[in-house]
Amino acid sequence: MLNFLIRVEGSGKEFTSILPLVRTLLAASEDNRVNIITDESFFVPSEWMPQRCYVFNIPDDKKGTVFGVHHFAANLHDVFNVDYFIDFVNDFHSAFLGLAFKAKKKIGLQGGPKTYLYNVSMEAFHGMFADQKKLSVLEHIEEVDKESVQFWDTTIKKEYENAFVDLSSINEEFYRERILKLIGAFEEIKLFGYVPLDMDETFNEPKVQDKIELFTQDRKLVLDNIDRFQVVISDSLLLCQLAMMKGLRSLFITNENDQVESWAQMESSIGVLKFDGIDLVKYGIDEEKELRVLSELEDYILNFYNLRLEPS
Repeated sequence: MLNFLIRVEGSGKEFTSILPLVRTLLAASEDNRVNIITDESFFVPSEWMPQRCYVFNIPDDKKGTVFGVHHFAANLHDVFNVDYFIDFVNDFHSAFLGLAFKAKKKIGLQGGPKTYLYNVSMEAFHGMFADQKKLSVLEHIEEVDKESVQFWDTTIKKEYENAFVDLSSINEEFYRERILKLIGAFEEIKLFGYVPLDMDETFNEPKVQDKIELFTQDRKLVLDNIDRFQVVISDSLLLCQLAMMKGLRSLFITNENDQVESWAQMESSIGVLKFDGIDLVKYGIDEEKELRVLSELEDYILNFYNLRLEPS
């Protein structure tokens, strides 16, 4: 059994990029465990992750001082006997986490005083893609065969009836208006708006409620019950990627100039819905098309595979 501790930034791209590494570490032994520490603002339920993988959030007021990091580690009783600490944040205080948890082997990037807090200080994480860079630490983990990494392939559903519309960010700037804009694009695909349980009592969006059917659920249970949909619409890159791994077509809401990450080891055909303010201006799966009229979006989704003329 090996116990791994990974420190990663709280962003959709960074957290999603460690999924192939997590999968590889867990697959190396049925007794291995992976613990992930991410930022306070980036909530990821452990239930979204594979079995034997657990996610913890370090408070902002703890992560920036040696005392705070030590206090956080001393009180996180769920993580102990760490064999490998892997630091993808790579500042002095994240490096100190490995020391605070008494990890036997600590891996991070060289440079400055933090170098002395690692057993292995790499010059760089190697690879063209973000998930490849994360996997490059395997060269320093003797118990895990780096040749065992496999492409994380999935079969995406080809018929679309019901869509999951993520309303978790409804209080953020532009998101409500973007959702209202999207709702008008769908006639054949039935939309279901997901309201997290902790937002249920305060949720009050009459224009949204009038146009789509809402349902409430604990955030921890979302992925367990998402199979009844065929399409997921969300501004969470992680949720979109995890939904794709379960065979759902994902459409990621983002800004016009944002670049959506491509992966080396994961299915990366996430659809994009790119907005300029509250106006949907581009969309596509494996491509970006300029929006002419809103109605073409649903036609595109429904007929995507026919348009590609895939061989049977």
